[in-house]
Amino acid sequence: MRIMKILFCIFFILLLPIFPLFAAGETSGPPARNAAHPPATLARSDCGLGSGAGGPAGLAGQPGTNSPADPSRPGQPGTGGQTRGEAVPVDGYAAIVNGKVITVSDVLKAMEPVERQLRETYFDNTLAEKLGAAYNNTLDSLIERELILSYFAAQKQFALPDSVIDSRIDEIVRNKFNNNRAELRKVLDREGLTFEEWRSNYKNSLIVALLREKEVDSKVVISPQAVREAYEKAGDKYRVPEQLEVRAIVINRGGTDEEAALKLKQAEDIRQRLAGGESFEELAKQASEDQKAAAGGYWGWIDPDTRRAEIAAALKLLAVGDISPVIPVGDELYIFKVEGRKNASVVPFETVQESIRNELQKKETRRLYDAWIERLKQNAYIKKF
Repeated sequence: MRIMKILFCIFFILLLPIFPLFAAGETSGPPARNAAHPPATLARSDCGLGSGAGGPAGLAGQPGTNSPADPSRPGQPGTGGQTRGEAVPVDGYAAIVNGKVITVSDVLKAMEPVERQLRETYFDNTLAEKLGAAYNNTLDSLIERELILSYFAAQKQFALPDSVIDSRIDEIVRNKFNNNRAELRKVLDREGLTFEEWRSNYKNSLIVALLREKEVDSKVVISPQAVREAYEKAGDKYRVPEQLEVRAIVINRGGTDEEAALKLKQAEDIRQRLAGGESFEELAKQASEDQKAAAGGYWGWIDPDTRRAEIAAALKLLAVGDISPVIPVGDELYIFKVEGRKNASVVPFETVQESIRNELQKKETRRLYDAWIERLKQNAYIKKF
């Protein structure tokens, strides 16, 4: 039954461009991040911390995100309502989490940014498959959001005072609407939302962000030793191969034995002229028969090991300034000149340690987040349809 529902939703999504009346509103990216007045009960919290649909790697601005919905972004998912004039012909239960219903339209609304990106990327039969995966991922994100909100509601020691919410809203009004609440309400009207609906959803987004900071982000610790060990275990990841600055003259060998003999003589004559001191660049412009001829046969800096074995072997034998003999490779004849050489090296630890630390932090954040969600699921009622 659930598979049929998903397939039906995908069918509906695929048909949306045909029915323009079904699609309305404008969506945008994540809201500005605010960092004022964290509640004392959840120290170090900030509603702008983290990213994603309730998790470490989701989509910002989506329901379940750690960034609250911003009404200055019309049509932004997470606002809890649909754009005026939008019709949703497909709806029903998508999931129930601790008595909270997540509808199909909730999921479709939340996946709108992903849907747009998929439509711009895929134009074949894989689109339906990608949309199905996006639907499932978005539904999982919304379920995780409800698990977090249920957890907050069950913890009597947690509190999010109205004064904190009002302070954050005041910042939005001040920064996004020139301190004009009437402008805020105009945007909410276009979204088909009341101020109370938006405020409630904004509060929930704050709760998700604050709890994720408390339960996940604040517990991520990456030691200098762990960064060093990751660098040493990376193997060739930070090895920079030898680089050669190369020019080449390329002569096509022709289709018959007679043509091949003539082309070989032409190449040998060019090689003799080069040996006599003529400019490699000028001869390449005159005689080379490949697309680099106009640039004087300049290939730039290359890793010789990325070329055919015959070419790599020949290039590695040349010192800077040397010109190769005529080298037959497949249907072509090559003459090379090496103009520069950079020996193989390893990127210093100091250069990459910050990127390694960030990578380890992302992995640890994901691990802690997943473990937290699994703990929340153990005491929750979840049903997917």
